[in-house]
Parts: sequence; structure tokens; C-alpha cells
Amino acid sequence: MAKILYLQNGRASDQAVSLFGKSITSVPVCSLPHLNLLLYDVLIIPSYSNQDILYDNQQRIETFLKYGGIVVALGAIQNKKDWLSCCTYHDQEYPKNIQFLNRENPASQIIFGGINFDINALNYHDTFFSHGTFGTLSSNTIPLLSTNDTNKLVLSIVHPRGVDGKLLITTLDPDHHTISGQTKHGFIRNHHAEKLFEGIIDWAEKEIDNRGKSFKRWRRIVGLSNMSWLFILLIGTLAMCIFSILGFLVGMIDEKVFSIIASISSITSLGLSVRLKIISKL
Repeated sequence: MAKILYLQNGRASDQAVSLFGKSITSVPVCSLPHLNLLLYDVLIIPSYSNQDILYDNQQRIETFLKYGGIVVALGAIQNKKDWLSCCTYHDQEYPKNIQFLNRENPASQIIFGGINFDINALNYHDTFFSHGTFGTLSSNTIPLLSTNDTNKLVLSIVHPRGVDGKLLITTLDPDHHTISGQTKHGFIRNHHAEKLFEGIIDWAEKEIDNRGKSFKRWRRIVGLSNMSWLFILLIGTLAMCIFSILGFLVGMIDEKVFSIIASISSITSLGLSVRLKIISKL
């Protein structure tokens, strides 16, 4: 099962991820600088997120992608900061007409299957479909939604050069409209938005599951190794505990010295293990 991390933006839409019966870890976006992203498989960045924080942590997000992570970026992507180096965001035009592309692609079937490729099911607003458009700087791109000008994308899957991970980028905000949406009809939940959001999460999970357990274990090892001094201390303490046992068994240290070393290393190992467990759940 994929480990999914959701960055809360402090809006009502944060409730959306609780609707699908999936195990998703939710933390405030301000926690991003302190998180070890490599302990997760999928990173969901909701619409209306704090893009100053995202910009400041651009390198961390790109490292997450480098080692095979899946990033789902919803809503207005870059209206303040260019925090995604593989695409450019255009917020001057809110498309009033969009179209499906690559309908037969397996990803498209998963993402849009719940709404049966109904364009009207993507219209959550009064006069427009999405919050701007974007273009990608990578040739390895699968465009799934665009305006009539196919260079102006609304939803696309991007596999940046030189990395193992993928991005799903969209200027739609289905997370927000899953809970509420201000239109001429008032604040109304949109069940089509919920279906789309669920389809996007399903796609991200399948991307991870298709890679197998060995790939996920490798990512966990990389993530743990990036805990730097804390992880090194734990390994060192466990090693000291083992060597003290061996030293006592072969007579290199006496019982008193052994009991002191064993007690200190055992208590320290327990404390570091608990600390690592807490960090891995953040």
C-alpha cells in the first residue's frame, strides 16, 4: 500500500482526503521543511497552498521526485512562485472550453473513469473551467486535458528528465469543490469533483503499486538514510550493544562494565527508535 502525504492548507478542502477510506497522513504545509519526504510515496499538494513555502522547499520536492515519488499538484500551480521547474504557469486566461486528450491512455481511464469522460462534469464554476493553464518544459509529458490550443494544458502527467518519479499537474481544484465551491448557486459540494479527486489518488496509488514491494522498500531505505545523524546514532548505539555482548562472552570485558555499557546502549537505542518512529509518521 502506498504511503500518501497530504499538505494541509488550512481550508475546508482539507477534509476532502478523509472521504475515500484511504490511509492518508495529513500535516500542515508549514511542516514541510521538517519532513523526510522520502519516507512517503505520494505527495498531495492541494489547491491554494502557501507557495512561498513550496518555493523555499523546491529542492526537497525535486529530490522526492528524483527517488521515485509521485507529486499531485492541484489548483493554481505557480501564481506567485515558480516552485515547479518543469512547467510554466499562465494565470491570465481562465479557460471557458477544455477537451480530453489521450483518452485511451490507462492513466486517463483511471482518472476520468468515474465521470465517464463528461466535460460538463469538470465545470465547477460559473463561467470557466480551470484556474489558468500551464505548459511543460519536458518532452516526456502525457497531456490529458487542454484548451482548444493543445499547448495550454489543464491536466497533465509529467515525467521530468533524469528522475524516477512523476508529477500530476492540474489547474483544476477538485479538492476544494469536493467540499464546497462558491458559485452563483452558493456553496455547493460537487460530486463530480469528488469522483475526479478520488480518480487522481487512485492513479497515484497504482503508479506506486505497479513498481512492486522491492521499489518501495528501496525508497524507505533511502529515506531512513537521509535521517543523517539520528539514524547514524541509532546504528552506532546498536553496534555498541552488540559488541558489548560479544566482548562479555569472550571475556574481553567484565560483568560490571558489560552491564553499564549494555544498559546505556539499550536505553539510548530505545529512545532513538521511538524518535525515528515518531518522525516516520509525520
